[in-house]
Amino acid sequence: MGEPPDRIPPGKGMPEAAREEVQFRETARRSWLGLVSIVLGLLALLVLCGSLALSAALSMSPEMQGLSTAETMALAQQNPAILLSSVMMLATVFCAFLGLSLGIGGLFQPGARKAVSIAGIALNGLYVCAFGSLFVLGIALQLAI
Repeated sequence: MGEPPDRIPPGKGMPEAAREEVQFRETARRSWLGLVSIVLGLLALLVLCGSLALSAALSMSPEMQGLSTAETMALAQQNPAILLSSVMMLATVFCAFLGLSLGIGGLFQPGARKAVSIAGIALNGLYVCAFGSLFVLGIALQLAI
């Protein structure tokens, strides 16, 4: 009796389509641009949650209750926490735009897997669309007042 082979040669006994799939998986690289895109999208969501929590805590403070818009704006210039919350929200939009562009760049990497880039585009694209919609809604509400 012969010794069993240590390793079966790749693709031996497989149909042609399965052999090509195995060969593609062995040669395809990870899309680092797509991976960074997803990380930036998740970072944007985490920072947004922190910013919203900070904004909610500030709006519940007794000094903010019953103020008009002009008084709130004057108080916002004096309170650094409100400024920090605003800067955090703008930073999330920057991260989402950067993640969206990196995800699109990952689609055009030759020989790289595309699934991670597509997921990054979806995550960051939804975030950018949601922010843009809220921005337009806010301007429309200001004009309606």
